[in-house]
Amino acid sequence: MKFRSRDEKVRRITDPSGHVALVGHDWRELPEFLHNAALEAGCISSDQAKTFGVNAARGPARFDENITLEMVKNAMKEMLSSNDDANFTTSGMPSKAVLNKMCGGRVAAELYDQAFAELQQESETVDVPGGTGTVSTSEQ
Repeated sequence: MKFRSRDEKVRRITDPSGHVALVGHDWRELPEFLHNAALEAGCISSDQAKTFGVNAARGPARFDENITLEMVKNAMKEMLSSNDDANFTTSGMPSKAVLNKMCGGRVAAELYDQAFAELQQESETVDVPGGTGTVSTSEQ
């Protein structure tokens, strides 16, 4: 089966018997005994690419380009107003999985960070359910 890195990094694949393989952005055939190690190291298999619709030429979609900053901020506000602990990580940050679901696609990390920072600046400080983070949805 063929494997490649999920991102631009070259991954070093090893097994206990001492076999080593380097896997980068291009597809590379690996012997079966290295398959699990490749997956654990952050590689994607050609089977996964077919199953999840990963474009072999471009690689996995990193985020949905149609999601806007305003969409992310609105989703975060809704998460905060719901007061549901399941919407937040144990550290009090909005859950990226919940946010992705609410926005209908994968939110870029930059948008997540920017939206959270802007919400913090726009609002008064209030305890976030389930953690130590602070944000509210009040408008000033």
